[in-house]
Amino acid sequence: PTSTSYPDDIKESIKDIPEVGMIHAPNLEKIMSLKPDLVVGTNVPFHVMLRKPLEMAGVPLYLNMINSYEDVLKSIDDFGRFAGREKEAAAKRAQIEKEYAALTQDVQKGRGPKVLIIFGSPDSFNMSTKKSFGGDLAERLGAVNIADKAENVKDSSYIPLSMEFVAKENPDIVMLITMGGSKEILEKLRANMRDNAIWHDVNAVKNNRVYQLPPSLFTVNPGTHTIDAMKIMKEYMYGEAK
Repeated sequence: PTSTSYPDDIKESIKDIPEVGMIHAPNLEKIMSLKPDLVVGTNVPFHVMLRKPLEMAGVPLYLNMINSYEDVLKSIDDFGRFAGREKEAAAKRAQIEKEYAALTQDVQKGRGPKVLIIFGSPDSFNMSTKKSFGGDLAERLGAVNIADKAENVKDSSYIPLSMEFVAKENPDIVMLITMGGSKEILEKLRANMRDNAIWHDVNAVKNNRVYQLPPSLFTVNPGTHTIDAMKIMKEYMYGEAK
């Protein structure tokens, strides 16, 4: 898919591969022109809609959803199998599991700081719950994610940002994710924190513990770079404020 948020090594490895449209608007005509043996998408409506026309063309569709660390491990197994590189995939999985164990060995579940993860898009600002990828990583690092305490959570990955709720829960740390790493969305968020008096009494803002999470590790799923994403999040949670 067309994206500006890939990690540098991924950008380099796919620089000569044709693009097939934005992730939310795949170009079916371009996809079919490439005569694929398999189409890989994620379990969202604009990819599910491809199933019928692809079936008619005899092309299988694999829908994958990565909302957790465990999903990353499963995806490594799946793609290793698809590519006929099971040994390489198994080695990568083992490396990630080893690094994960070392990174989380000193973490006590639910004993970390209170965090708020905000996902900003051109249309809205939402809070990430433990059902989202960022929320899952934060929970594994011991964070108390305030979004999980909201009344309307249920099984949602994201719920609308509520300033009254934020003021009540008073997070120690706020982490920002913006769609595509958009500077405009980020500035809108920061302007809101500057101009809305409710934010001024929130501990994260008072103590200058508001961080932007790297788009290449959080806007798009980091895949085999998941440990890098966790290291950054852990540093923001437990390291000195920057």
